Order: sequence, then structure tokens, then C-alpha cells
Amino acid sequence: MTKFKDINILVDSLIKNQPKLVTYDLKRLRLVLRRLGSPQLILKNIIHVAGTNGKGSTIANLKALLIGHGYSVNTFTSPHLLKVRERININGQDIADDFLFDLLNHIINKSQDIPLSFFELITCAGFLAFKEYQADYTLIEVGLGGKKDATNIISSPIASLITPISLDHQEFLGDSISKISLEKSGIIKKQVPLFIGKQPKQALDVIKNTAAKLDCLVFEYGKDWSVTYSSDRPYVKLKDKIIELDLKTLAGTFQSENSALALATLYYLDLLKFEISKRCLANVKWPGRFQYLNHGPLIDIIKRENDKSKLIIDGAHNASGAGVIAEEISKNQWTNTWLILAIQKSKDVVSFMEKFKGLVKSVFIIDSLEDNFQSHAEIVKQLGHAEFNIQKKQYASEAVGEIINKNKGEPVTIIITGSLYFIGKILEKHS
Repeated sequence: MTKFKDINILVDSLIKNQPKLVTYDLKRLRLVLRRLGSPQLILKNIIHVAGTNGKGSTIANLKALLIGHGYSVNTFTSPHLLKVRERININGQDIADDFLFDLLNHIINKSQDIPLSFFELITCAGFLAFKEYQADYTLIEVGLGGKKDATNIISSPIASLITPISLDHQEFLGDSISKISLEKSGIIKKQVPLFIGKQPKQALDVIKNTAAKLDCLVFEYGKDWSVTYSSDRPYVKLKDKIIELDLKTLAGTFQSENSALALATLYYLDLLKFEISKRCLANVKWPGRFQYLNHGPLIDIIKRENDKSKLIIDGAHNASGAGVIAEEISKNQWTNTWLILAIQKSKDVVSFMEKFKGLVKSVFIIDSLEDNFQSHAEIVKQLGHAEFNIQKKQYASEAVGEIINKNKGEPVTIIITGSLYFIGKILEKHS
């Protein structure tokens, strides 16, 4: 049995058997980390990122900028799309399977009497890996929430970032923007600079109130930086400086705002060289987020009929993410748009689909995924057929084939969305 097989079996087992009834207050994690030598205390120049949407792509932008400026960078992100090792990236390379396997087993041996979730285990693994392979900067993405998140065990970041906040994971974080914002504001540390992405007013008020209590220097979107457009080209304004964005691989207005947040963070930390910043961002990659597919079996189906059609995948799984996709449909005036959807049971499909009213011709529900996904029947029961023509397919390939056949050579835009896990399954065959 190879190490590669071992890591997959181990991870599947850890996820399946993780403790269900655990109080998430960081006490257990702090005890385990002390047994491991408190590796999180050794890491240099941590930038900690919370928020609902845009955390991962903001980190991807920060990483590209810092590497472009000559620094080494380690990143911890979640969830993964294809392989768990994606979560721990050591100076541009995902952690090796055998190294991760050994780290997880070491942590398990040190914590046999302390129940840890899979995310807590992988967080410990990230800290240990970064201790062994130290970098100039460490970028850490919050998994869920902020205050009680395993990553919030860190104590002295050089900056805290909060990307746009919206309703998501209400069962854990609260049923309002204000409650969720309070939970995510838990990453703010005393006198540590805080960078706030574009926010609804309810979120901004809570975040700034928390920052004031902790005597933080605050930088916010719309005040300390902004994004403007000229001839459909995005520009970031930082005081008296303007940077044109040339995002070849990150499409969508929201990606410009994520890039702007990264630029502003490094600018106000006095780490940014304007002359090379545009080049650094030109080829930032963050798979599965408004990504145009250009090869693979689904593209082969499309090209048999019309090579002008577009296929886009996006891991949006809440109403805010759906709204971003809907905004792109409207902005680009795509009138022949079709949706392929798989969404988990914990998600509000009514609020999600509300954003697509009047924008899509039909919705194909993929009905072959795990039990934690909503079935075609469950979605129809909630939405009905009044607003959307809802159809059932077992696989995305069947849906794409039917869309292409229905349009008889006419160009179409097909968007596959609803879950990062689902998008990961698509990418497995298109990477």
C-alpha cells in the first residue's frame, strides 16, 4: 500500500469519525498544541483572513503579490477541491502526501485522550509544517466563523482581514448579519491593523465597534481604497495611487475587489511596490471560482455543436455567492443562460435561487451525489416550477448534453454551481 493511498484512507476515516458533540472554545486545541511544542507561536508575519466570501481568492492575491516581491510564503486554506494537501501550501508547493500523513499520525498520537475535529487536526498539521519549513509570511484562512475557529489560536498576526460578510452557516454563527459579523470579528487582535473588505452596513458597524474596543488601526473599502471602472477595466485607487488590474484568470467584479483588498493590505503595511504589482496579479489562480473551463469531457460535448458557447464553474453555496454570479450574468448580458445545480441540505436553496429569477432558461438538478445534498424532489418542493423550469439529471454531462441539443447550434452560457465539493468533482475530470 502506497503512502498516497494511506493519506486518503486516513483523511476519509478522520472526517467520517470526527467527534460530533464537542465544545468549540479552543481549550482542547491549545492543550494539544502545547504537547506539540506550540508551533503556532514560532510562525512569522501571519496575515489572518476571515469573512463569508472571497477569503481564498484574497489569500491567492496576497500570495502572488508577496512572492512577486521576492518573499517566501506559506498558506493555509480550506476547503480543498481535489486533494487535502491543497490546504497546506509551503512556498508555492502543496504539502507532500507522506509528510502530511506522518504529521497527522503524530498529532493523533499526541491527542488520543482529547477529541479533535478533522479541521482542528489539519490546522495542527499546518502549524507543524510551517514550523519546519518557515517562510517570510504565513497566510491563514479561517475555516468557519472566527472567534472559535481553530485558526484563531494564533495570537500575534501582523494584520487581520475581513472579506465581505453575508448569511451562511447560520446554524453555527447566528441568524443575522450582525451576529455573524460579531463571530467573524473574533479574529481581531488588540492593536493589530485591521483591513475591512466591502461590507453591508450591519456588518461594518459591528466590525468597527469591535476594532475600536481593541484599539486597532482600521483600513476599510470605500474610505482607504476603492475599485473603479473605465471602459470595463478595473482600477484600484490607493490614496493618490492608481493601479490597473489585469486579471486574466480571475473573472468577475468581486475578484477585482478581492485583489484590491490584497493590494491595500500590503500598501498600508508598507510592502507594496507599484511598478511590479500589476504583473504579480496578472496570472493569479484560484480554481473553482467563476472559472471558465476550456478543455475536458464537458467542453468536448459543447464543441461538437458550437465552439462559441461558454461553460463556467463556481463554488458559490450561499445567496451572496449566487448574487455575484447573477451580477455577472446581467453585466455580460448573457440571455441564453442555463444552470446546473447541486446544493447541500444545510443551504437555503430558496434564497440562493432567488438571485437567478429572470436570468436562467432552466435549472438542472444533479441527483447522484451524497445523502447530504438536496434531491431534485426536495428542491422542487421548496421552489416549485413557477419561477424556474427545474429538471433532474444524474450527471452534469447529461445536463450539458441536453442543453446543447435543445439549442441546436446556438451559443449558450452554462453555469455549474452550488457547492465547492461538487465543483471539485467536476474539476477532477477537467484539470
